[in-house]
Amino acid sequence: MLRKLVILNHQGAVLYDESFHEGLNIIRGKNSTGKSTISNFIFYVLGGDFFNWNSDALRCREVLAEIEINNAVLTLSRLVEKDKKQRPLSIFWGNYFEATKTRAEGWNTFPYRQTDNQKSFSSVIFDLLGFPEVRSDDDNKITIHQVLRLLYIDQDSPTQNLFRFERFDLPLTRLSISELLLGVYDDSLYEDRLLLKAVTKNYDEKSSQLKNILRAFRLTETKVNLNEIETRVAKLGEEVGIINIKLEEIRNINSIKTRSNTPLQIEKLQVELKIIKDQFRLKNIDVNRLNNDIVDSEYFIEALENKLKAIEESIVTSNNLEELSLKFCPQCLSPLDIPGDDNHEICNLCKNVLEGGANAKAQQIRQEIELQIRESKKLLQKKRERKADLDRALRSTVELGRLKQKEYNNAVESTMPTRDEKLEELLILKGGKEREIEYLIQQRKYADLINDLKSDIEELEKEIKDIRLRINTKELNQQKRLDIALRELQEFTKNILKKDLNRQEEFNDPRSVEIDFYHDVFRLDEKFNFSASSNVVLKNAVRFSILFSSLEKKFFRYPRFILCDNIEDKGMEEIRSQNFQKIIYKLSTNSSVRHQIIMTTSMVDEELNQNDSITVGDFYTENNKSLK
Repeated sequence: MLRKLVILNHQGAVLYDESFHEGLNIIRGKNSTGKSTISNFIFYVLGGDFFNWNSDALRCREVLAEIEINNAVLTLSRLVEKDKKQRPLSIFWGNYFEATKTRAEGWNTFPYRQTDNQKSFSSVIFDLLGFPEVRSDDDNKITIHQVLRLLYIDQDSPTQNLFRFERFDLPLTRLSISELLLGVYDDSLYEDRLLLKAVTKNYDEKSSQLKNILRAFRLTETKVNLNEIETRVAKLGEEVGIINIKLEEIRNINSIKTRSNTPLQIEKLQVELKIIKDQFRLKNIDVNRLNNDIVDSEYFIEALENKLKAIEESIVTSNNLEELSLKFCPQCLSPLDIPGDDNHEICNLCKNVLEGGANAKAQQIRQEIELQIRESKKLLQKKRERKADLDRALRSTVELGRLKQKEYNNAVESTMPTRDEKLEELLILKGGKEREIEYLIQQRKYADLINDLKSDIEELEKEIKDIRLRINTKELNQQKRLDIALRELQEFTKNILKKDLNRQEEFNDPRSVEIDFYHDVFRLDEKFNFSASSNVVLKNAVRFSILFSSLEKKFFRYPRFILCDNIEDKGMEEIRSQNFQKIIYKLSTNSSVRHQIIMTTSMVDEELNQNDSITVGDFYTENNKSLK
């Protein structure tokens, strides 16, 4: 809900300052007095991408708006700049009065497009609205600007178009917007689609990695079967053991003169063993440090998720208990001086101002925690992948160390025959087998990696199958909800058309209304082109039907807000425009659900014009335009 709109010129003087209310708000005045300019400023400050300003609008430097979203009050600010697109938006978590006390503190500026280091203002507003992050099937991210295209009925868009006109408009983007706002888009389905995309990408990467490793081994004609490697290593170990026994037997023959192993050989083995032990020590330190980091990260994420859950429960509790207030002091039981019913920003107990409403600070904290959780999970995944690599390398180092230690022990304890050909032959044979064992240990590291990849791929295949099954089920449920939503839109549209003046025969007893968000068209009884003024009535009936349907069906995500600057376009009769105004006013007053309608007109109904609870600002004229 828009609660206040303020527009400043380049010197900081106020050109426009009006408050808005729930229900119907009518901005009225003669043609060319700035009503559409105000509508464009509302669209712009709420996050719309508008840049085609007229000369009056370019007198302005900044537009500010106090808004309410799900009981959180915040103030928005956006600079007006000629011919510049996708401008950033500044947000203050509190009402306009608090926001303008100082312009140096408490404000945060968010870009139009999200970056690696900063959220976009669309993400901030979507979080407040409870919207998921939505991408259309062409991977085009939905922004608040795209949502506002279905909330703002402007004069410049063709009457045959459902959405506010935009060049290079993608059908899949329009479909995603409609699914989001009609409540058809399932949050969990969105998450499953993202998960399927991520898991499929992981599956493809691991499959490619496995394929490349196996191709490399085929080119070198090397076997990488882990069982065969283990069997071969065990067999070679036994053969080395047998050779050692034979060597010992030969060495024990007294008739053979022997000499000790040369110090040079032992020193060489010592150096090699030390290198391996140092490698093991360093890798082990890295693994232990990484293990501690992973545990810390898991605890940190768990703490953040618990905090996020507590914040969300606090917000839900606050919303559910919004109407409850303390009437007696909990300490002394004396009656409390209760603020007025309309003052939602004063604490009943301590009388302090609740800046931005009771939920604003909680919503701000929730967004910060969600960002921390996302970043922490990315870092945790990288740490786990690094640990898996280190574990494989550590196992290989351990095997090499054991082998080198045995070789060193034998060298220290043994003596070498000086003239026995058999002894020399056995030593050469032993060395060859030990080198082969070393090579096989290296191969086993790759075999472990291959087995890990195969195991991961099998798990990913199963996960992909399960996710696709969930998606198919949810898509069927989504289609059922879409059918309910479209039927509701049809009924509201037909009811509005039936109350129109008798100017278009087809409106008297409409049979069917077809609404096609993908192709951005709508049809009445399979027709889509009536007289110019009737096209306006039909379009407005369809667009308002979305608003009023959202008041009836809780699953709609439409923000229960509509901005209409197109009531009497295309040669509309004054009496017909006024009749439409009264239709909308009656539908609005008949609903008990909070909503807001902002409507501009140069043909205001006299009865509505006299109602100060409906109109906003003066009746604008050539000498009293909207921008002072």
